[in-house]
Amino acid sequence: MWHHGMLLLLLTEKPSHGYELFERLSEFGCKPSDIGQKGNLYKYLSELEDLQLISSKWEQPKKGPGKKIYSVTIEGTNRIRELQRQLRMVHSRIDHLLHRVKDVLG
Repeated sequence: MWHHGMLLLLLTEKPSHGYELFERLSEFGCKPSDIGQKGNLYKYLSELEDLQLISSKWEQPKKGPGKKIYSVTIEGTNRIRELQRQLRMVHSRIDHLLHRVKDVLG
């Protein structure tokens, strides 16, 4: 699921809370409608936690409400490495396809 990969990458870069992650998904060219409602984001985060790819802890600032901060686990880092390998394979296949199209169409 591509949402999982993007969230894992964002959390590898920096532990974050849900709203911040929702906003940062735009870095991948995602619009809010691509992920649906913010509740969907928390569903994906819950799935990642269930898979033990991320963990969370409550952070209580001096003022304002507490926030659940998510971070990547070792298993999550390993999953990102596997995703990287898979993306390189897909990139190679697409690159090959584009070269063949160029050869045919000029």
